[in-house]
Amino acid sequence: ALSPGAETLALTADFGIWIRSLDELEPRRLDTDGFAFNPVFSPDGQWLAHMTSSRTGGALRKLRVGGGASIALVEWDAQALSQIEQLSSWTHRDTILVGGASIQEIPAGGGPATTLVEMEPGTDAVDVQLLGDDRTLVYLAGSYGPDDLWTGRVTVHDLDTVERTVVVEGVQNASYLPSGHLLFS
Repeated sequence: ALSPGAETLALTADFGIWIRSLDELEPRRLDTDGFAFNPVFSPDGQWLAHMTSSRTGGALRKLRVGGGASIALVEWDAQALSQIEQLSSWTHRDTILVGGASIQEIPAGGGPATTLVEMEPGTDAVDVQLLGDDRTLVYLAGSYGPDDLWTGRVTVHDLDTVERTVVVEGVQNASYLPSGHLLFS
């Protein structure tokens, strides 16, 4: 993950999260609980949300980029965690979007998840982003094929009307940029 100001990089390695300022050569490991993965920056770049997992379940946690202990926001048992594909984004309204068998929105301060979208059986949502109008989601809806390769379709979803529009199919990654462009591969 790249911070909003493009000055810090966060990545997963050796079962933990490492960050590196782009003006420094050496990364540093952040203190996370358990196997940590899927880091996402807060809009101000001061916090990182991430997921953890173990044999019994997992959690959505956050921690300051400057260091310190991570804070649990939501904990899941193994069954609930199996329905989650990806921690997707930290929104401008201070919530965190999680994709999988459904798209869930979780307050960054902690609290219960709200289901925004239920996906069709066999389809997961990843790369979920909430646009600035607070009612439009852009996400990749798809699944793993027989070759174990993720393939999906970029979908625009109006939360008010529940209307879904497929923008492009056969995509593996997608991101809506602040400039209004859609980047996909």
